[in-house]
Amino acid sequence: MRAITEPLLPTDTLPTGGAMPPAVLDTEIGHRLRDPYEPLFMGIIRPNDSVLREKGGYHDWRIYRDLKRDGKVSSGMSKFVGTLLRYPYQITPIDDSAKGKADAATLKRILDNTPFNRACRNLLEAELVGWSVLEVVPTWRDGLIVPAQMVQRPQRRFVYVQDDPTRPPELRMLSTVDMIRGEAIPPKQFVVHKVGDEDDNPYGLGRGHQLYWPVFFKRKSIAAWSKLVDRFGSPTPWGKYPNGATGPQRATLRDALTAFSNDGFVMTPDGNTIELIESKLTGSITTQEALCQYMDDWIAEVWCQPPSHGAGGAQAAAAVERERLLLDQVQAADELLSDTLNETLLRWLCEWNSLTPCKISRQIKPSDDRKARADADSQVYSMGYEPQQEYIDEHYGTGWRPKQQPAPTGPQPAPGNPTPSDKPPTDGGPGLSLATKLSQLMARRNPASFAEGQPAKLPADQLALDKAVQDLPPEMLAKVAREMLTPLMQAVEEAQSFEELLAKLETAFPGVPTAELQSTLAEAMFSAELHGVASVDAEAA
Repeated sequence: MRAITEPLLPTDTLPTGGAMPPAVLDTEIGHRLRDPYEPLFMGIIRPNDSVLREKGGYHDWRIYRDLKRDGKVSSGMSKFVGTLLRYPYQITPIDDSAKGKADAATLKRILDNTPFNRACRNLLEAELVGWSVLEVVPTWRDGLIVPAQMVQRPQRRFVYVQDDPTRPPELRMLSTVDMIRGEAIPPKQFVVHKVGDEDDNPYGLGRGHQLYWPVFFKRKSIAAWSKLVDRFGSPTPWGKYPNGATGPQRATLRDALTAFSNDGFVMTPDGNTIELIESKLTGSITTQEALCQYMDDWIAEVWCQPPSHGAGGAQAAAAVERERLLLDQVQAADELLSDTLNETLLRWLCEWNSLTPCKISRQIKPSDDRKARADADSQVYSMGYEPQQEYIDEHYGTGWRPKQQPAPTGPQPAPGNPTPSDKPPTDGGPGLSLATKLSQLMARRNPASFAEGQPAKLPADQLALDKAVQDLPPEMLAKVAREMLTPLMQAVEEAQSFEELLAKLETAFPGVPTAELQSTLAEAMFSAELHGVASVDAEAA
């Protein structure tokens, strides 16, 4: 171990007069070589993973890769990685120019012609182990330098070494030439992806650190469960030999017990007896099964896939929450992976081929439920709002256009007379007055009186009420409607999903202010009642 004796700050950075500089530029003070709690042997950096140090011997990363033999770990990792890879990647240039867009298309074409998703899957093993190494083998093809192979390499073949405090740790490859410090590797050849790194440790800390112990206890529980099943399923033979039995006599009894267990029958000399010991346990012993289930739930939680318990609506809501949680973690993992690729593979390809610097990313979002979105859009449309064409193209795809009204085929009305298209809409859409909507509601409740355009046969007081509602000032109705719709539209803007929108609407409806609407309708009903009394008095006179 090399001792560091130089001062904390270089002498050439200190100004004359003893005053401290405003900022120490390009100088790392608390680097690893000054750490008294992490002495380096020959400059080799060791991982700070406690499980790996105790069970794997620092660099035996196979203990984490061995966890994939467990079905729950393997399925959880496959779902996590598969969820990320099912979203297509996109390449965007840093410079939004014509050349930048053309270079981004060229870079995407290069990646599309390689097993890029397989390489991403190999790099995502870092989610389990903590870090992963991918070797890129470039070649010349069609006038471009492209990856010919992208091969995953085991972690145990590499080690990080740091000798110079002014340089970052160096990745070296162990070989038959040097099994301790390893050989230097050429630049722009190996992609290293790491997650969960702590205290500037270059090896990372994966989910295997949390998965090791639940898998360990699960395997022990299954072994104990197997022994219990074996003893509970068949009785244990018990051999008795007389006092003073010789060694050959005891060996004969032992062979008889073995034959009894394997063949089902036995022959013993006189004086030896065999009895059966049956288990007193009942079939209600489920301790081992409960322990295995608990460990499976623990493993699922580590992969952000909590188990589902319950039924009905609670289970459906929990499923939505589990999907949202999984997508949040997948998006975070994709951002780390994109950072690694942007700093290594994509930068190398752009430098090799003189392309504009580009970045890779994936748009990870919940799957679009067309039916739920259509229901929510219908509710918003019924409130008086219309979607824009960009919204339709984004959520329902291109190829849609506003519905065209059929051309009139009958005789055209004389100039000055209203045409059917000039009449207010009668489908309950936006643009209708409150009186018209109330009339439509009455028509739905009593369709016979509104059929074929016939006037409704309503009492005189009802007609007076309808007239009073129609005579209400539009400004008053607009003000009342605006106050009622404000909490509903706020719920629509704050909702992040359709299920959350329905829940917020259900919560917002009881809080809709209806006092002013009730007051307005009460005044209208009072006016209608006065009008009806006056009409009766006039008819009686």
